[in-house]
Amino acid sequence: MSEQQEREVGIPVDEVPRGTRGERPLRRPRLVPFLATGALLGSFLGLLLVVFGTEVEDVSIGRETIILGGMGALLGGLVGAIAYLVAERVITR
Repeated sequence: MSEQQEREVGIPVDEVPRGTRGERPLRRPRLVPFLATGALLGSFLGLLLVVFGTEVEDVSIGRETIILGGMGALLGGLVGAIAYLVAERVITR
């Protein structure tokens, strides 16, 4: 709808819903890609700590990998969730 048609109909230009003036509607971010990306990056950083970190005498490499990879995935997922909330807040303003 053009502005001229909006004036004829009687709807103020400022009150026309988004997406009806020829602009693209907003795309909201999706939660799962943010969580998955954060978890993958976190687990990768945890595995890097296993490879380049110091060795612990009483713990095997497999156990270190599981612990640090899992903790990294959890923390990375948390960071991804926070990034999702920030992105959603910025886009919906």
